[in-house]
Amino acid sequence: MTKNAPPFLFFHGSEDELVPVGQSKRLADKLKSAGVPVQVVILEGERHGFSDANNQKAMRLMLEFLGEQLKK
Repeated sequence: MTKNAPPFLFFHGSEDELVPVGQSKRLADKLKSAGVPVQVVILEGERHGFSDANNQKAMRLMLEFLGEQLKK
């Protein structure tokens, strides 16, 4: 990983039993230490899939993240 990698945005359910949330956190830490822009969003109470309300929240946050990154 280098600082030239693209920005990363992770969405993860706090109750995900398929992929532990710690995996997203560890990868995000590695990316940050390499100088890569990264954001992790933990959706409380969600499992591997998200409810409609959190899908809408994730979409809004994704558009905000992309808008910020594209300005750079």
